Amino acid sequence: MSDFAGQRPTIAVIDNGICNLRSVTKALEAVGARPVVVQVPRDVTAAGEAGPAVAKAAYDFLYAHKVLVRYFPSHALTASFLRISVGSDEEMLVLEETLQAWLKNA
Repeated sequence: MSDFAGQRPTIAVIDNGICNLRSVTKALEAVGARPVVVQVPRDVTAAGEAGPAVAKAAYDFLYAHKVLVRYFPSHALTASFLRISVGSDEEMLVLEETLQAWLKNA
C-alpha cells in the first residue's frame, strides 16, 4: 500500500445520496488513503485536509493521465480538495490505478 510523504492522507467523501460510497471508499483505501464519509460539505474540514498544494498536484497528475476531476482552487474552502465523480467500475479502476501511480511519484 502506498502513502503520501509517510502519512496516510485523509480524503473526505461527501455522501450526496447518489454515489456508490462503498466503491469510492474502497478505491481510496486501496491507494493508501483514509476516506471519511461526511453528509454535508461543511463537514469536510472536520475530516482533515492535505492542503492546496497536494490537491493541485493530484489534479495535475490526474489531468495529465486523462482522468478528469473537478478542482476549484480559487476559494479557500475548496482549494484543498478535488471533486471526483465516477460512474462505472472501469472508471473506478482507472482512478485507483492513476492515484496509485501519483502516490508512487510523490
